[in-house]
Amino acid sequence: RAFDPVGKVGGLAADIGHEEGLIMRNLGDSLALCPPMIVTSEDVAEIVARMTRVVDRVEALIASDGIF
Repeated sequence: RAFDPVGKVGGLAADIGHEEGLIMRNLGDSLALCPPMIVTSEDVAEIVARMTRVVDRVEALIASDGIF
């Protein structure tokens, strides 16, 4: 189901992503990640770890706020 209002959770996720050191932006409630053009497998692992933290933090916040 969609979040109401559209973009609120995406904006929250993008802000948390920035706190985690990721370059990203929200498109409504979807996220666009902008990784470096040249990455190592270790870089990809770090990006995935940071995105996992973003999703975990957003999930906790929307659950506590009753958004979803």
